[in-house]
Amino acid sequence: MEVTRANFEEVLPAVREKISKCNFVAVDCEFTGLCASDREEYSLLDSAERRYAKVRRSVQLYTVCQMGVTTFTNDPWQNKYSVSSFTFYVFPHDVFSHDLRFSVQASSFSFLCQHEFDFNKFVYDGIPYLNREDEAKVRQSVHSENEDEQQEQEREIIRAIGFSHVFNMLVEAKKPIVGHNCLMDLMFLHDKFYEPLPASYEAFKSNIHEMFPTVIDTKHVSFQLKKSLSQQAEECFRHSALSDLHTSLTSKKCSSLAVLFPIIELDEQSLRCAGDLAYHEAGYDSYACGVVLIRMTHLLARQHMSDRDSAPTSFVKVRHLISSCVNCVNVIRGSLQYINLGGPDPVGCRPPWLTFSSRRLFGSIASGEVLESLQRYGPVDIEVESSSRCTVAIGNFSRYSDVLADFADDPVYCVREYRRPFLSTFTGLAVVGGVALSVSAGAAYVLLSGSSVSSLFSKPAKFLLPST
Repeated sequence: MEVTRANFEEVLPAVREKISKCNFVAVDCEFTGLCASDREEYSLLDSAERRYAKVRRSVQLYTVCQMGVTTFTNDPWQNKYSVSSFTFYVFPHDVFSHDLRFSVQASSFSFLCQHEFDFNKFVYDGIPYLNREDEAKVRQSVHSENEDEQQEQEREIIRAIGFSHVFNMLVEAKKPIVGHNCLMDLMFLHDKFYEPLPASYEAFKSNIHEMFPTVIDTKHVSFQLKKSLSQQAEECFRHSALSDLHTSLTSKKCSSLAVLFPIIELDEQSLRCAGDLAYHEAGYDSYACGVVLIRMTHLLARQHMSDRDSAPTSFVKVRHLISSCVNCVNVIRGSLQYINLGGPDPVGCRPPWLTFSSRRLFGSIASGEVLESLQRYGPVDIEVESSSRCTVAIGNFSRYSDVLADFADDPVYCVREYRRPFLSTFTGLAVVGGVALSVSAGAAYVLLSGSSVSSLFSKPAKFLLPST
């Protein structure tokens, strides 16, 4: 169901009721941009903190143009899920001289055009929104001694809060939130409808976990289930994009792999989800995301049951089956596969970094040439340390071993495993990932704090030696 400023207030009670009664809510966002600059491109060298900082800069620059919210209510006795899907067009409005600003990335708008996004509804009919900080600023800017004017101002502010009312419903309901590859979605939700994103990565995790104690990322779940399902079922997980997973998991081939797949029953306003495929419309994507969760967890549940077992698989059982995946949010092309919103992040799963340096005394190397020489080894990222040295991250361990073997006697490059800086007994200053350490008599003192001690060595270090 499409929701704009024209029917938002009318639809709001139904949205509240659906959220309060459902078992889980699937969400999806469409944005006006994804990447603030070329420097924010994702890298295998990114730690969790560094990735958060990159995405944060992008989220602060762009805005949400469409929100998808789909509720799934399980009836295990009838083996079905009742589904209601909503597509909200949202647009920041100026209110009482408080004027919100956002940027646009050309490629993102082109992408939306390709998928028939309605820009007129976005601009003319988009639902306003305010986060808590903006709401406080608006309230501070209005003053009136007249009671009637005060009431009208309050009504105007309530209207301006707009979609944030829906966000607050999700927070209050504490229902499981399901998304696909949803780190950026969660960060946009936090920044636009709750409060500006904090500088601290750990503070962000804490805030999200407090608001949404149960988050399920279907991309991460698909990676984990692929390891434990039969070879036939594994075919359904060949590609991890939402559209690919939804298409394969709802295919006849997949349906033949297990019995008693739950029925998906759409309400009258959401029937378009059962018709033409509309990937990259936020409401449809949130619907597809919920269906993907139901279908792939059912495959897992039935794998350990006899075909004669006619007991339906309830959502309670499904949630238990994937308990190890809860609050684990996928990280694209980073030093770790996922972040853990509910606790410590996992240890990085990538091979150790490598250092490429010139074999010639005072020789220089070009990062572009290094990258070109590594093209055949799959995903590779490079960070320049100096004119004669760069740090390289390889995507997987088998390719890592190949690089070490192939470059062992290379006449141009000396390739070694990256070593963290050694803090000797001299007095000097080490600059590590933007954090300055004073080094004296073997002890290190933090002068400018970073987000955590564990992130100090997420970037190669350079030592600035004292002059003699």
